Amino acid sequence: MYVHGQGAMDRASISLASKTVWSLSSLAGLRLVHGRLSVGRISPVISSAANGTVRLAAYFSHPMVAAAVIIHLAADGTGYIDQTQCNITVQLVDTKEVIHSLGDWRLSCRTNPLVIPVSHDLSVAFYHTKAILVEFRSHLVAISGVGLRSFQFFDPITISGCQSNEIYNPMGQSCVHYSCEANDCQEPLIRNAELKCSSLGFFNGARCTITCNSGYVLQIHRDDDIIKTQWNKQVSCEPVDCGLPDKYHVHPAHFNFPEGTTYGKRSTFQCREPAQLVGSNNTLMCLEDGLWSFPEALCELRCPSPPQVPNAMLQTKRCNDTGLKVGSLCKYKCKPGYHVTNKPKRRAFKRQCTEDGSWLEGACEPVTCDPPPAIFHGMYQCTDGFRFDSTCWINCPGANHTGPSTNVIRCRKDGNWTGSFKLCPQSKGQCSLPQNLNPSIRVSCKKGHGIGEECELMCRDSNNDVVILPSNMTADSVLKEHWRNPPKVKNIVCTMGLKWFPHPEVLHCIKGCEPFMGDNYCDSVNNRAFCNYDGGDCCHSTVKTKKAKPSQLNFPPFFSVLSSWSWDFNRAPGPHSPPAAAPFPATLGEPRSGPDVAAGSATLEVKVIPFPMSCDIREDCACRDPKAPEKRKDEHVHSLG
Repeated sequence: MYVHGQGAMDRASISLASKTVWSLSSLAGLRLVHGRLSVGRISPVISSAANGTVRLAAYFSHPMVAAAVIIHLAADGTGYIDQTQCNITVQLVDTKEVIHSLGDWRLSCRTNPLVIPVSHDLSVAFYHTKAILVEFRSHLVAISGVGLRSFQFFDPITISGCQSNEIYNPMGQSCVHYSCEANDCQEPLIRNAELKCSSLGFFNGARCTITCNSGYVLQIHRDDDIIKTQWNKQVSCEPVDCGLPDKYHVHPAHFNFPEGTTYGKRSTFQCREPAQLVGSNNTLMCLEDGLWSFPEALCELRCPSPPQVPNAMLQTKRCNDTGLKVGSLCKYKCKPGYHVTNKPKRRAFKRQCTEDGSWLEGACEPVTCDPPPAIFHGMYQCTDGFRFDSTCWINCPGANHTGPSTNVIRCRKDGNWTGSFKLCPQSKGQCSLPQNLNPSIRVSCKKGHGIGEECELMCRDSNNDVVILPSNMTADSVLKEHWRNPPKVKNIVCTMGLKWFPHPEVLHCIKGCEPFMGDNYCDSVNNRAFCNYDGGDCCHSTVKTKKAKPSQLNFPPFFSVLSSWSWDFNRAPGPHSPPAAAPFPATLGEPRSGPDVAAGSATLEVKVIPFPMSCDIREDCACRDPKAPEKRKDEHVHSLG
């Protein structure tokens, strides 16, 4: 096959070199590993004798008169311990299956490749070599390629076949009819290239050098059927292909290639939503070096102008414009009588443009006042509940007025009432004993049943708490549905209307919380909203464990076995104490005080520890708190102060 020399990247001489190369592998070469052969594109014939001799047979597609055999070594058979050099036996096989020996040759990486000259006996006829046989015995020998070198302008076998009226043409390596006029070739017509020839005409043997224009590369098209009036190979200059642009060349964007991806072609891009085009030229061009041109515009993630927030006023004027950059902040202030949602003492918040082109949430909710004392329950009326600017009043029976002119209070914007209700002068009497009370509840009325008097409520089971449940809910259903958080009740009050509040019929006893919330152990019985999800002990983001620096702890190596436990030396043993172990040795010492470790205590890891240990962290001990960051990672519900 034809092999270019150095500098043939963009130019080539139109001539045919008579050098045939057989490559066992384009990268790894040929290697014998445990008696099996790893080859590249061409599979040689391999056999192995009983004495360990390996025979390789490499066949060539174009037999020719051999001038030399070239063997490229990947390993010469020597090792770190055994430096004994190995021999290799080389033989040629001609087209008549006759074998010609080239003898034994010493292998060494110092003489790599190994060039073995081929001598021909002029007393006998020349022969064409079609294969090379190689033999060696060491499993450490590795051959990466075998080459067959022949004469460039001399073929004795072809010369011997020339007739009396023919002469040998060394350039074409063929016999041609004798003529006083040389054969002419047509002028090479190659687009996008410069042509330089060795002579003014295109006679037999003329050489022409082709140089492709900038942005084009040389392509050689081999033709085995060259006739005597043609050039020895066909070439062309093809445009450089830039391929597809890297996705970060313009990001985030879609690319279009209506003309293709070769030199001089243009591509356009469109920004992916919610990114917006900054600049006007969204065109790229494939350049002569095979790279796409630098973009004159870019796709920038932007946010539209933030939507209006009910009952809030935008304080940042630039936020009225669209196309705000990622990270932009817009400040809002709640209107009088409103505060930031879930933050009663804050009236201002900020919304931020996020990387997906949306805005962090933020809202205002009405200021509310606390309900009036329970003694007045059921006796007052309000214009808008307990919200800001709502007016509540009590109509005392037998009064001389008809409107809400006396005993009136109003909710102010600071969340306080303008005054307080007063008992009506005619209010007298006492409440009857509580009726329809759940049998699991005990009532203690130490001061009687008069108006305004309170009776203490207790569950007969000291581990339970008294709560208010609606009529369609039971104590068992509350335990099964962890998000339920019924209000606790400690007392009932005799109201001005001589009725108990809360009503005894809605009172029930449910399982209370164990006194181990916020202690770094996830208690399954406390993993519910009623117990504040065990004080955050069941979620990685809310567990209160603090890390201790290794340099601040003087624990011996065996302590690493127990590192999954949290230790508190000041806490009495209890159900959460770690398993019994051998007493600490005298070298344990006390952890030093510091910013990360309190004196007398040490905790080593931030992790959720279930209690009991058999509790499934995917079920009863799973992170259930809807306010935990890991449960809200896909939501944009935060506002910035």
